[in-house]
Amino acid sequence: MVGTAHVYQIYIAATPEEVWRAITDSEWTKRYFHSTSFVEPPVAGAAYRTVLADGRDAVEGIIEEMTPPRVRLVHGDLAYSPLTWAHVKDGWVWVIDALKTLLETGKSLPGPEVVPPVSATPEGDWHRRQGVEANNAVYELLDRDRSPDEDEDMLRGAYAAGYHWQRATAATPENEARART
Repeated sequence: MVGTAHVYQIYIAATPEEVWRAITDSEWTKRYFHSTSFVEPPVAGAAYRTVLADGRDAVEGIIEEMTPPRVRLVHGDLAYSPLTWAHVKDGWVWVIDALKTLLETGKSLPGPEVVPPVSATPEGDWHRRQGVEANNAVYELLDRDRSPDEDEDMLRGAYAAGYHWQRATAATPENEARART
């Protein structure tokens, strides 16, 4: 499903142990995340996981032991959280870049610049992604011999596309027409 998770990967010129310490030690974390450690509790090995305040979405990271180590961060379970999706899509990039910069240069990045979103609403962007996905699913079903269950899926997909296109950011009459075909 589109928009369900953000995935970031970056190579850091440090040892896996140095990266792990920078992620789990609050004194290090304050230098690039401007907060205390966001890992609760530290897990033995080269992986960490935390559940955010709303209890629905999760941030999981893995430090892959290679030279240089690769840090992979996944902020998932965002399909039903369009506001969270919109707010974290750029934030984690800054945090991971700041971690890399600190470990490689010993200096922190300045605070992130807050840029207002381009779209009218995060919900409108989410509806747009859902409209595209529903339209694509319907068109895939059109080109095959369908079972009765697939006919039902196609009908429901068309209704879902129409629903989302009515609420989508920058929807055009063409989008509305596609939802009705």
